[in-house]
Amino acid sequence: AEEQARENELQGLAAMHGLDASAAEDAMIRQKRAYVLAANRYYQAWQHFSAYYGEPDAKVCPYLYDDMDEFIYLAGLLSGLQALNAQIQSTSSIGVPANVGSIVARATECLENEKWWGAPMALRATVWAMIPGAEPQGEIAFERLDIADGQGEAAGVRLPHVFHAIAAINKGDEDLVKHVIREHARSLAQTPANADWRFVDAMATNMIVAISDRLWVENTGHRTPLGQLGRFWDDKPEEVETMNLDDLL
Repeated sequence: AEEQARENELQGLAAMHGLDASAAEDAMIRQKRAYVLAANRYYQAWQHFSAYYGEPDAKVCPYLYDDMDEFIYLAGLLSGLQALNAQIQSTSSIGVPANVGSIVARATECLENEKWWGAPMALRATVWAMIPGAEPQGEIAFERLDIADGQGEAAGVRLPHVFHAIAAINKGDEDLVKHVIREHARSLAQTPANADWRFVDAMATNMIVAISDRLWVENTGHRTPLGQLGRFWDDKPEEVETMNLDDLL
């Protein structure tokens, strides 16, 4: 449902770029409907998660039996934040509490940050960046996100890039969004995906491509060209070394 919402958004942006107002409005309506469905599904997942592990609270962490249990706990926290984000994107209220983000941020402290590729801290810092007044004294959300990026890149599970890009989008900093996408593309070329968590790394890349596509469609009317993730429409052409033909005479 979320994927369909993004597809509808791209269609709407392309229609706006082509000055087709009716097609743009129709696509945006379909986008919001899809986000309502996504929000309901994510919120249902969050409710199942809360019923199984108990109400998330860093002060009383649940006993997590093994790595898979810890990963499911991380995924459950993500479902709460995704439910809230999808509800916001739908511009409708399906009953997701506004404090879910703060609950998720606190509960990430139940997970070992370095073990999980910097994702818990990245998730926590994203909430700090998005909710006014949530950033603790002495903390700088975007510095934490930079550190988490490095941990994700080193581990071959680049999920922190997604959180960093979302925080940058919320801040309205397009240059930072581009920087995160470039770093993701660079890391893909340099570091293979973690063998045990290839799916999570691929999911992160899928989200980064979606964010890149949104920028490209807004500015050009089309998606990221094939093979050009990490490059943008306004990049300066790469300098090409030329030979002085006079030297051959």
